[in-house]
Amino acid sequence: MENITKGSKVITDGWEGYTPIANIGFVHEVRVIGSNKKRAVELLPNVHREISLLKRWLMGTHQSAIQPNQLQHYLD
Repeated sequence: MENITKGSKVITDGWEGYTPIANIGFVHEVRVIGSNKKRAVELLPNVHREISLLKRWLMGTHQSAIQPNQLQHYLD
């Protein structure tokens, strides 16, 4: 959480693991999308685009050979 400014709004899905976010100084907004894929794209369009591009990059450029301990280095 050191990469997020205190008081920022953090938007997540409905997973209960995110509940403590509000207790540590962030405004927490829950957006439950459900199974409607069109609604998911409307609510979080950039998230889906970024994940798609990341997956394409990992599978294409690195042929899925990135190890978990290397992933943060590549993402940085």
